[in-house]
Amino acid sequence: NKLIYKTNHEFNKLYNLLCSNLLREFGGNKAIQRQPTIRVYASSKYNDFCPNWHTDLSLGHPVGTLNIWIPLTDPHLDQFNGFNICEPDFSKKFYFDMRKQSTPYQFVENQNIVKSDILMKNSTEVKASVGEALVFDSRCFHSAVPIKNHSRVSMDIRIIDMEYLY
Repeated sequence: NKLIYKTNHEFNKLYNLLCSNLLREFGGNKAIQRQPTIRVYASSKYNDFCPNWHTDLSLGHPVGTLNIWIPLTDPHLDQFNGFNICEPDFSKKFYFDMRKQSTPYQFVENQNIVKSDILMKNSTEVKASVGEALVFDSRCFHSAVPIKNHSRVSMDIRIIDMEYLY
């Protein structure tokens, strides 16, 4: 159903302005995601969805993609944004270790990866406020983590150098 992607004129105008600013900031010949991904995470005592560790590469996004994660709500005092990420070097090592068990496109089905305690222990809680953004290599493992006593709304935008698309 395409209704979920329907936006109004004001949103489109603001998003296009944001994209123009991002393209100017990153420079070069880049392509940017036409429709951002809006995510809403509600607090829950029991959440079997989170964590859901992945790389954007394992979800089919091309190599060379940068992920721009923008919180639209302020972080909670003790649980921050409910979003964790692993450093690139650790992500690379974990990726190659896991390739012994699964192909990269099967990572999202492998519970040893998706629910990994190793990734949780080696990740960093993102501490970003409204008006800030986290830019990261889409090969980094990242996940929403269970949150209690608050909700989070965020937006993902992907940007890629055109050289990776041809």
